[in-house]
Amino acid sequence: MMSDLFSSFDYSWGGGGYILGFSVWFSTLLLPFFLVSYMVFWFGFSRVESFFMMSVEGFMNVLETQKVKMFSGSAHVFISLFFFLLCMNLGGVFPFSYALTFHFVVTLSFAFPFWLMTLMLHMNINWRLFWVAHVQEGSSLLATLMIIFAEWVSVMIRPITLAVRMSMNVFVGQLIMKLISSMGVGLMYPFSWLSGYKSGIYVFSSVCWAFITAVFFLVELCVGFLQTAIFISLLVFYIHEVSLKAD
Repeated sequence: MMSDLFSSFDYSWGGGGYILGFSVWFSTLLLPFFLVSYMVFWFGFSRVESFFMMSVEGFMNVLETQKVKMFSGSAHVFISLFFFLLCMNLGGVFPFSYALTFHFVVTLSFAFPFWLMTLMLHMNINWRLFWVAHVQEGSSLLATLMIIFAEWVSVMIRPITLAVRMSMNVFVGQLIMKLISSMGVGLMYPFSWLSGYKSGIYVFSSVCWAFITAVFFLVELCVGFLQTAIFISLLVFYIHEVSLKAD
């Protein structure tokens, strides 16, 4: 956010040695470490830990549907994944921090194993029920084969769509935020000497651009939260598609 337009793809910040990039990669993990540092384990809950526990209980009530309860531990795994991805998405909003979810490889490393988990759940005794549910009664053999093939392709590309959706939405938001901040600096400061730093026009324009940047900052926080929620919701939806018995 504080360097050139496409610096988010340069995980080493232009350094000569790639080992310098470790500080940038792990900058996103400062947020969960900061939250954990406020937690206590031997006496009363702090405010941060109380808010965290309330959030976990709320997500447990949302995620623990009848189908998810059949697979023990699924809700806890999804909650852990949610907070981890949320920290990575929100970490890139702050200055001098780096969102790991900018990179397709990082998001795919989360999307592929969880998608593979849902795919393996389909391979149960009643695996044929998944394909039967997409077959219409009275349809021809060719139409049935085309529907099954289309469903199979849609299932196979799910990890790619999960990874691309999160990476592109987070990156585009950060790109727009960088453009707005750069445009504000480029319009205000080169001409500030003409009217003086204490003039009303300069103060008014500075306040306006600061307000616009703050509003878009809040929007980016919401986008990071929504992208994480969509990622987890789609994984839960894939579990709901698992057919364990005939309806």
